[in-house]
Amino acid sequence: METAFAELPLAIFTTLASIGAGSFIVLACVLWRRNMSSTQMKALDRAMLVPFMVAGVGFVASFLHLTAPLHAVYVFSGMGSSPLTNEICCGIVFMAAAFLYLVLALIGKLGNARKPFALIVAVLATVFVIFVGLAYIVPTIVSWNTALVPAEMLGYALVGGTALMVCVAQYAGVLDEETRTVLKMPLVILVVCGLVLALAAPITHIAIINGLGNAVSQGSALVSEVLPYVLVGLVLIALSAVELLWGIAKGFTPARGLRSTLEALVGIFLLRLTFYALYLSIGVTLM
Repeated sequence: METAFAELPLAIFTTLASIGAGSFIVLACVLWRRNMSSTQMKALDRAMLVPFMVAGVGFVASFLHLTAPLHAVYVFSGMGSSPLTNEICCGIVFMAAAFLYLVLALIGKLGNARKPFALIVAVLATVFVIFVGLAYIVPTIVSWNTALVPAEMLGYALVGGTALMVCVAQYAGVLDEETRTVLKMPLVILVVCGLVLALAAPITHIAIINGLGNAVSQGSALVSEVLPYVLVGLVLIALSAVELLWGIAKGFTPARGLRSTLEALVGIFLLRLTFYALYLSIGVTLM
């Protein structure tokens, strides 16, 4: 796990940024399905500052990974050709759009543009999350070189984002019985799709890595080292999804919303941390 802890800032970044972005995906679904009163809308606008700040903390953590954070501006020199640059650029565009949305919403200037703008932010959030995964598809790192990585990130964003969105909406007092009934189907779809991706993709990924190796290291050895953490992470994400589905069916409480958010947060973090521990380069020869 030494490799994983060396990449701790990136584990924090990919955890918090994906959850924060996922909340804006859920926000668009909420707004397109439910017409809220002006009082509810104002409360929800204030509540959405939390997911934005969560994503923002993730971005701050990513800069701690740099040897010289002040040189971060040079990352833009590889735009279009570097997966890492593309990821950062997509993230900045998403954060800028989310920030503009929140500012206009809080000062009451969105009007009829609220739903289309929220949809644009949701699309940008989805693109950003996918590009976070694409940044790790590197031919020379055989354990990461798979389309399962962006699938994992999207799954984490949907489960974690829904949990955080439900939590802040609950505490803001806008998740009443009528709203829950109207949002039942889209929320179930988001949670179930997210759960399938968040479980199936990493499990399949681990199975593939288990059969890989190079001249100096075996994937099976790496997998055996991190397997307990992976299992705990998967269980926590599953528990978060169950809490959400139960709340969608029977009604949410502040405790359930907070619990599902914490379960998703810790579960996703563990899976992201172990992801970095499963670093296996192409080496001299593939076994």
